[in-house]
Formats: sequence, C-alpha cells, structure tokens
Amino acid sequence: MLACLSALIVATPKAKVTIYTDSATTLDSFAKLDHFMQLSVCKKEKTPNFQLWMTIDYIIKALDLTVTMIKVKAHSGDPLNDRADQLAKTAALSTSRLNLIYTNLPGLSLTLTYDHLILETSSRRSVKQIYHATYFYENLQLQRHSELKTLTEHQHIN
Repeated sequence: MLACLSALIVATPKAKVTIYTDSATTLDSFAKLDHFMQLSVCKKEKTPNFQLWMTIDYIIKALDLTVTMIKVKAHSGDPLNDRADQLAKTAALSTSRLNLIYTNLPGLSLTLTYDHLILETSSRRSVKQIYHATYFYENLQLQRHSELKTLTEHQHIN
C-alpha cells in the first residue's frame, strides 16, 4: 500500500498510472475505495490504515489520476516481481519513515498522537486499550496482587 502511495505521490497531473501488485488486500481495498470514502469517519476508522487510504484517494482526485491496479502472482519466479519484493524489504528496514500530516485531508480534522507518533488505528479502540492498561496497572498496585506485580516486573508474565 505504501508503494502504491509512493507511486501516486510522484505521478504527474492527469496521468494514467498502472500499478502491478501481488497484494490481494491492496487490490481489494483499492476496488472498494469509492465506497470507503462515503463512510462516516467512525466507520472509516475500523479499516486498517484508513488514513493512508484517505491519502491515496485525495492524491488521485487532486492530481486527476486514472489508476489501474493489476494483480501479479506472488512468488511465481517472475524476476521483476522478485526484485520488487527485494527492494521493498530492503527499503522497509533501511530508509527513514514516511511522515504524512493527515489533518490536511478533507474529512479528517483530528488525529490522535502519542510521543510524536500518529495512532493509525481506531480512536475508540486506542482509548479503550489505554483505559484497560491503566486499570490493569492500578490493580497491580494493590497489596493482594503483589506476587503478580513481581512476576510482571521480572517479565515472567507479560
């Protein structure tokens, strides 16, 4: 998905872009992009990487791109596909992180951040997880849970 986004970012306005991918999830999500963009923000948040999909849609519309996605069979021995996989893995481990400012997207005026990182999951789910972690921590502080606290601190329990 990030490779698709990268290709779209550098496309010239009104270009016809053809993207070859072996990612069935990316192909399926791209096919549903118009429907996705009509959903409310609460429903969009339930989609993994929803901000990236909103960014892809924004770039396509802003640059008036015509995008065609073509499925390539994964691990088929195709030298170009194998090379693309190799480059993607190398880049994922060695290059700096792509930082996008999602609040500039139409329809998304708020993002949750923690320690200068944008939370790219549902805001409701994130708040719920923070609450559960806080509640668990407070319970560990009780005298009756001192054994659990010790086991947790020594990483015998995660």
